[in-house]
Amino acid sequence: MRLCVDEDVRSEELLNRLRNAGHDVVILEKGLADQEVWDFAQWHDAPVLTRNADDFIGLARSGAHHAGLLIVLAEGDATRDMKPGAIARAIDRIDKRNPAGLRNVIVVVNQHRS
Repeated sequence: MRLCVDEDVRSEELLNRLRNAGHDVVILEKGLADQEVWDFAQWHDAPVLTRNADDFIGLARSGAHHAGLLIVLAEGDATRDMKPGAIARAIDRIDKRNPAGLRNVIVVVNQHRS
């Protein structure tokens, strides 16, 4: 799966795990506005992976179609927050369960943890 990884969830460990699992990871420079990240992802037909649920859900709902949105929610407890390995494993599960892609789908990644 091609993914546009937002800076708020990005770490070298996560990027490496996603790439090693065969995902096409697109990263952008830090500091871009959410709208710029969203537009870039749509242009490249890549779902956005982010922790910024409020802003990106609004962007996803503002248009007729989108490439998909993967939200990692904060659990309110640092010991329960998803770490890079858990996020990468959940992305693999989501990818396998959605062979046609994530077009117009919003997925809460936390619901796919092992």
